[in-house]
Order: sequence, then C-alpha cells, then structure tokens
Amino acid sequence: MKNCKVLLVEDIESEAKLVMKHLKLVSGWRFSVDHHDRIDSAVAEIPKRHYDIVLLDLNLPDCSGIEVCQRMLAAAPNIPVIVLTNQNSEELGTKAMREGAQDYLIKREVDGPLIGRAIRYAIERQKTEQALRESEQRYSLAVAGANDGVWDWSLSDNVVYFSPRWKAILGYADREIAPRIQEWFERIDQRDKELFDDELSRHLRGESTHFECEYRVVSRGDEVRWVLSRGLAVRDELGEASRIAGSMTDITRRKQTEARLLHEAMHDALTGLPNRNLFVDRLDLALRRYRRDSGGCSVCYFSTWIDLNM
Repeated sequence: MKNCKVLLVEDIESEAKLVMKHLKLVSGWRFSVDHHDRIDSAVAEIPKRHYDIVLLDLNLPDCSGIEVCQRMLAAAPNIPVIVLTNQNSEELGTKAMREGAQDYLIKREVDGPLIGRAIRYAIERQKTEQALRESEQRYSLAVAGANDGVWDWSLSDNVVYFSPRWKAILGYADREIAPRIQEWFERIDQRDKELFDDELSRHLRGESTHFECEYRVVSRGDEVRWVLSRGLAVRDELGEASRIAGSMTDITRRKQTEARLLHEAMHDALTGLPNRNLFVDRLDLALRRYRRDSGGCSVCYFSTWIDLNM
C-alpha cells in the first residue's frame, strides 16, 4: 500500500467529500487529505507539511481562474498540481498546463480509477521533469566550468550550439558569434582544412569510432591558434548521423613547446645551426622519397679532421 499526502483546495463541501470518496476507491493507495476552501490558507499550509499532490479547484472565494493556478504553482513549484474544476474550457486547460499543472480534469467526469491514474501519472511526470531539470543544471554547470569549449551540431536542421568557452578560445564574447556552422568552418586555417574535412567526413560516414582532429584556427585579430576537436555522432535507426557533439581544446601552448623542443633537438644550442640530428632526419626523408618515387638521390659526406698536435 502506497501512502500519498494530498492537499485538496475546494470551497464546495459536497464536492470535496465526493473527491475524498473517489480517492478511497483507488486500489493500492492510501490517501491522507488536508482540505482547504481558500487559496490563501492552502498556500500558507505548504511550507508546514510535505504534500505529494495538490488537487486544485479554479473557482474559489478569494481567487478564481488561472490566477489560482499561478499562485499555487508559485508556492509549490516542486509539487505536482492537478486542476479539478467544473469549467470545461479548453483554453483555460491549456493555460493551466502551460503554467505547469500536470493535468486538467472535469469534476463530473472523475471517478476512482480516473483520479487514481491522474495522480500516479502526475507524480511520475513531476519526478521525471525534476530529474531532467537537475540533469540540465549539472550539464550547464559542467559546460560553464569546463576549460574546453563545447559544441553541438544538429545535422538535420543545421542548428549548432557553441558554448561561451568555445567562443572565448577564438577570442570572442558569447554574443559575438552566431549559432551558424560557418562560424566554425570558415575560421579553420586553409593549411588544415582538408585534414579537418576528411576526419569529420570519415566519422559521419561511420568509418571511425569518433571524430578527433588537431588543426589551426584563425582567431580574433588574425592570430593563429592550435586546437584539438573531439566529437561523437548520434545515429538514427538506419545508422545515419543526425547529430554530433563534442569539445574543442586550446593546445597552442603544447604545440609551441613541441616546436621549441624539436628545434632544440635539431639545432646546435650555441650557434643555432642545424646539427647532425637534422642532417640524419633530412637524409632519411630523402631516402624514403627516393624509394617512393624511384628517383635519384645524392649524398654528400663531410668529415672534419682535427690535428691534436697543433
């Protein structure tokens, strides 16, 4: 037997008793009902007690219409509200649902099974919506606090989302970059455009498990920065990519460090001239080209002799 604490807001005593009678007929549930005939007293009671559901009439002595719904939802944003009314108005019902009510029932149509189902569904929907809001909040906090930029591209309608951090990597404020995919693609350095397109296309065709590419972008002030983009496509039942989302990381400092270490490894520290390592590297490159192209290759060998008797 499941216990359920109900706040019933109804000013007509006979109708309140009828609702309580219907609740007694709901199988598997035990309802404990607090009854109020004014919105003021009902709202005042909410902070004092824990309620699982609110059954709300929209025609009360101290308030009526959609304002009743608004006041209750403002006072109890985390409690599911079912409107129980004699006003068979589609417009009013739509407004109540838009305000946040979980259901809109006409009193003369209500019986035990109907109100039981409505309460069960309302409680479950409220839990689902609350979990979704918490999930969205966690996602928003994670995106806001992440060092990486986040992007989300809907391929079906070509709508794209760039997080504020994604835009900041390029040197722009949040409102300075529009939600257009061209804002991304047109900033890719032409030297890396073919590589980027190939890697993205391979993943969208299903030829790679994920998208990953290091490339240069032209940021604000025509500054060239290195970034690493990763992503994963969402596919439909036919295996076609319908959406892809991922991150972008600024790796400019790493690339600069790699370039400096490579230069130091290939050049003399004192003179800055190419050293033996660079010579061997270029020789290896020339030999590989020779094998690939079946062309000619010449090697000059230099030997330095030092007279130790001088």
